Amino acid sequence: SIFGVSLTSSPYIDISNLSDKGMGIIYGLLTGMSYSLVTLCLRKANDYFKGKQIIIIYTMTFFAMVFSLLFSLIEG
Repeated sequence: SIFGVSLTSSPYIDISNLSDKGMGIIYGLLTGMSYSLVTLCLRKANDYFKGKQIIIIYTMTFFAMVFSLLFSLIEG
């Protein structure tokens, strides 16, 4: 994520609107932090549910469905 943020914040990349560039940097950092949190949660869940990975898959699918539904209702 640091490499991606450094590419988007590079002065050699011409982005006409500076607010878009700033939001891109913020979104890039938030994406990296979110991915790290998901990876950490998956490792902890794997330690807790040893040998029962299907529970982890079902839980991930359920929450993906819930958040997709929420975001689709918000966005219309």
